[in-house]
Amino acid sequence: MRPDFIKLDMYLIWDVDQDPYRAAITPKLLELAKDLVVAVVAEGVETEEQWGWPVSQGADFAQAGLLLR
Repeated sequence: MRPDFIKLDMYLIWDVDQDPYRAAITPKLLELAKDLVVAVVAEGVETEEQWGWPVSQGADFAQAGLLLR
């Protein structure tokens, strides 16, 4: 299987800068996608601030999500 895109679930994106688990796993997923030349969609991005971290780590696209918090 060779996907063109992978999507990072909104629960990995929300508060990634404050949660040690999310801060550990999310960059590794982005690194793997980059190594495999697979585009990354960050799900659940509602603000420019929420987009800042994923794009700085290599995400290619954002998908807005329903804010349930």
